[in-house]
Amino acid sequence: MAKKGKKRDKSESSGVDLQPTGIDDLDEILQGGVPEGSSILISGASGTGKTTTCFEILSRAASNGESGVIFLTSETPERAIANMGPYEFFSPSLVDDGKLVIEDMGETYKHLGIEHPDTGLSQEDGHKLLAAIEKAVDDAGAKRLAIDSLTGVLASFDNEGRVRSFLKQMVRTFTAKGITLYLTSELPPESVRYSSMGIEDTLTDGVILLSNIESRGDLLRSLQIIKMRGAGHSRSRYVMDLTQYGIIIVPVLKSYTRGGGE
Repeated sequence: MAKKGKKRDKSESSGVDLQPTGIDDLDEILQGGVPEGSSILISGASGTGKTTTCFEILSRAASNGESGVIFLTSETPERAIANMGPYEFFSPSLVDDGKLVIEDMGETYKHLGIEHPDTGLSQEDGHKLLAAIEKAVDDAGAKRLAIDSLTGVLASFDNEGRVRSFLKQMVRTFTAKGITLYLTSELPPESVRYSSMGIEDTLTDGVILLSNIESRGDLLRSLQIIKMRGAGHSRSRYVMDLTQYGIIIVPVLKSYTRGGGE
């Protein structure tokens, strides 16, 4: 059973403070957690567990008294709460008590008056959006911020230069505040890249790749740490299971990928 987060450790390789994800198996792979105040990209195709991973990390932290904020681009907060209902790590009371703040990115765009489906977001729009995200984090006193998905936000900009500028500024803003960022990136199945636009993985501190493994007719979820600046970690591939208790991660047996026997 996945358990609640542990107290902070320091990375043996860099000496930086590690912030537990609260997912015991993931923290073991990461040798204690992610560097506090780092930016983590969680990449994968549809159905690989990106949203659930973000919610479990922020929910477990909120249960331990550390507030978090999550911005959603593809579903409403009400729908997300309903979808998280079966998981024991999540409770609507976290939302009611303000420990877990769930924001609708589409509504944020409307409130700021920056909906431009024909022309895309300008650099000024990006500044307004970043200021709104920062205010939500400050108001909540949050230590963690998740954006699900970053792909949906970056696709709103009208050129790659503005995408790169916005992402760099966002990472710098929250890193300076000691806020840990969890950003999801949508990939097509069998993608050979680690991010949807090919630049997000270079501008973030860590990359967690979620994929699918076909084994004897079954589709298994998998997890692999591609990089994690400031912390040691395993680069092995693991099988990830979403249970009612939370995420469980186990080593990949060679027979899984071959479709063989024991």
